[in-house]
Amino acid sequence: LLTTNGFVQWPPYVPPYIAILGGGDPEGYTNPDEIIASDMPWAVAWYADRESLWLPDKMDAFMDMHDYNRLNGPIVGIYLTPITGDARFFSEIVKGEYMQWSSFIMRNVNTQNFPFPARTVLPIDYECIFYADRDRWSHKAE
Repeated sequence: LLTTNGFVQWPPYVPPYIAILGGGDPEGYTNPDEIIASDMPWAVAWYADRESLWLPDKMDAFMDMHDYNRLNGPIVGIYLTPITGDARFFSEIVKGEYMQWSSFIMRNVNTQNFPFPARTVLPIDYECIFYADRDRWSHKAE
């Protein structure tokens, strides 16, 4: 647990909310054989116990890995945090390293023709978002 004097290091770390990305159905959003891309892959790997890909700066590189199963497992989602979301708007988001992902970071993207059409925001302050291949969070009561 990343704490200083008993406090969670927010942003970007809130271990329980990162952990929900893992856990397997019905407890979490993904299964052990599934991969999550993120701007914070080390935290996904540690707290969610999932393989995590550092989100490539080029969307073509990401799509190649996704479409051709380059990682020997399905990439099922993208987890974005304040690491990219709190960047300076024009110089770092629109023109910066992740400019091809700017509409995802700003949450104004049409995901209809993207492999991850479903999305949900996560607490705290709804500053983290998870784009997924399907709704993985609205579990049916059994």
